[in-house]
Amino acid sequence: MKKRVLSLVLTGCMVALAATGCGSSNSGAKDETASKTAGDSKKLTIMMSNSDSGNNAVETVMKMAADKMGIEIDYDVYPDDQMMSVLNTKLATGNASDVILHNIGIATLPADKLAVLDGDWKDHISEQSYPMTVDSNDNVLKAPFSSASAFGLLYNKEVLKNAGVELPINNFAEFKAACDKIQANGVTPVYMSNKENWTAQIWLLATIQPTLFEDPQFAIDMSQNKAKPSDNEKVVKLLSNLEELRNDGYLNEDYMSATNTMAEKALMEGQTAFYADFSKLNDYSRDEYEQKLGMMWIPLWDDESDQVVTVGQAGNFFSVPADNPNADLAKEFVNTLLSKDVLQKYYELLPGISPYKDLGFDLEQGSLGDELLSYATDNNLYSDYQSTLVDGKAVLNGFYGNFSDRIQGLIAGKSVQDTLDDWYNAYAEEAKARNAEGF
Repeated sequence: MKKRVLSLVLTGCMVALAATGCGSSNSGAKDETASKTAGDSKKLTIMMSNSDSGNNAVETVMKMAADKMGIEIDYDVYPDDQMMSVLNTKLATGNASDVILHNIGIATLPADKLAVLDGDWKDHISEQSYPMTVDSNDNVLKAPFSSASAFGLLYNKEVLKNAGVELPINNFAEFKAACDKIQANGVTPVYMSNKENWTAQIWLLATIQPTLFEDPQFAIDMSQNKAKPSDNEKVVKLLSNLEELRNDGYLNEDYMSATNTMAEKALMEGQTAFYADFSKLNDYSRDEYEQKLGMMWIPLWDDESDQVVTVGQAGNFFSVPADNPNADLAKEFVNTLLSKDVLQKYYELLPGISPYKDLGFDLEQGSLGDELLSYATDNNLYSDYQSTLVDGKAVLNGFYGNFSDRIQGLIAGKSVQDTLDDWYNAYAEEAKARNAEGF
């Protein structure tokens, strides 16, 4: 019988950003007149990554909020893999933008450089999300915005139907059998977009929890440097199964140069059957993708006792720099974004599981989230491994170790052992730097 382990939602750094340098459309020192404008209108500058800047839904509602306030907004856009490095530098030097849209955890940001936020929404943050938004004194520094995305395997309904594939698919052997049917029908079974470092990791983020927490002592030992991921046979097997999909030719031929946008297009057009992603697509309307797609768990496990459904954090958050001369206007902007009509518009465009409760109005969850959660039970619904609790403590919080880069490397050809060694070495270095026990 599998042991029940309580869990919280994903920490803010789970789809983490590598720190590799600097660059932007507005990368110079902050102009103190940035909030001034032509005429009498006020202006705010919003710092965001290029993945968010390509999100029509978030830009739509930010414009909606600005129009409600009668202000103008400009964007300060950085590449995904530079966002964390640049943000920390700008916060440290006091020249960050007026508002920050990000998915970076407080543990990896200088909390004292962020302003305390307040608004009616603050009292409605879910108990799962709340710990990811506050500093050590319970000051709310991050306003959850987008939904707590479900991690799962998107599938094209028509492709599965034409290949005679029936759901549910309960384990890796059944999944490979389904892939064989799909491939025999002339369609690429699995799409991988390995040009971007955050996509392939979803295969493991959505499946690794039972292997780490089936015996909670293993997670404790890992957090105290008494055990390594490579010591866990089930962890090794999960990575080996993912590697097998690549080696056995189930992936798209261009997986090393393919992007998330290409993957979603291929899935929508029936060029592939499966793609690991969130329960929302940025480049298609809700009606378009819900008509064509479904969402299931990712059956990477051999043992059906390791079946898991994973629901993560809010996809992004809003923060305001503490030393911002426009802090009051920036905070008002955040509160406007979280007002009823703006928030409902966003969830209409990108439905998902809300990080808020009892708001007094509904937010759309969408059919993909509904379908994925139909697989969930009290025993198999988890958040990510960094937020899973053992005796009330998230023992692996802070043990990310650039996990996204590790799984990207595995798909690129690195061995399972080297992948796990790289993961260990990266999180061990971070643990040592913060004087964690055992490191």
